[in-house]
Amino acid sequence: MEHLSHIQMRIPEVDRSVSSDFSSCVWVRQAIRVLNSEGFIKCSDVSALEKECESLAKKNWDHIAFGSGHFRVYTSQYST
Repeated sequence: MEHLSHIQMRIPEVDRSVSSDFSSCVWVRQAIRVLNSEGFIKCSDVSALEKECESLAKKNWDHIAFGSGHFRVYTSQYST
């Protein structure tokens, strides 16, 4: 997606209090902001969305790690 190719590999000012090192999580947070600003998604709280994703991942970790779960679709409370 061309829209995301312009994201710089650095920590945006808005994330300096969240992380001191650039990581894939920092990039994804910025990608969410870009997609939101361009109207592809609606997300008013990137941090809440990230916490929601982390919570779901932890909740389903055993199923993911051991391949024992079924495919599930979740609807975010923080993004549409």
